[in-house]
Amino acid sequence: MLTVKKIIGNFGEELANNFLKSRGYAVIARNKKFRRWEFDLIAEKSGQIIFVEVKTLCSAINPAETCLSRRQIELLHRAMFFYCWKNKIDPLKARLDFISVNIDRAKKTARLRHYKNIF
Repeated sequence: MLTVKKIIGNFGEELANNFLKSRGYAVIARNKKFRRWEFDLIAEKSGQIIFVEVKTLCSAINPAETCLSRRQIELLHRAMFFYCWKNKIDPLKARLDFISVNIDRAKKTARLRHYKNIF
């Protein structure tokens, strides 16, 4: 059974997926588990592989941007490089992005922000 948190997270990932596609990215994997890490989205654009972390919140007080710690970024970056090494991808052609999804339930709207190359 899915929890409310998981349902909201899945919804945010779907919005982020559509957002990237509308901007010319080709999403090549979703929820890709790699060892103990998971990449929410892996996309490609102009020969570059983009690993995307998505955070979704329904809070007006705390925006989704506040949910990604420096430690999480470092671990994702390390995982990205290990994934590149394991799959023979040039790490210089990869980057780590972050998409925040802030949902306003009252207005029934969502605001997405795309932060490129966050490391």
